[in-house]
Amino acid sequence: MIRIAIVDDEPLARQGVMSRLAGRDDVHVTGQYADGPAALDGLRRLPPDLVFLDVQMPGLDGLDLLAALPAQDRPLAILLTAHAGFAVRAFALGAVDYLLKPIDDARFEE
Repeated sequence: MIRIAIVDDEPLARQGVMSRLAGRDDVHVTGQYADGPAALDGLRRLPPDLVFLDVQMPGLDGLDLLAALPAQDRPLAILLTAHAGFAVRAFALGAVDYLLKPIDDARFEE
């Protein structure tokens, strides 16, 4: 069972990830977070194996959130954004994938 957290300030984006994960027996969503500070606290309390993480959020963006976690405590991360320009920093922080919004179903399945 893979433990997943979803972090995005847009409710529809969080719901989109949730709907794509629905019905999978090998997935357990540990939390959904609408901002960076809440996510940082939640990821520390209930560490997931994987996080779907929006890059641009108010307060603490997704890349700063990853950087705030010690490397050995960082979950695998799939970044979600409408902007390709964050990819270099995302991969430097150990992101395993980078999905551009709007998310394509076939690309999500990959």
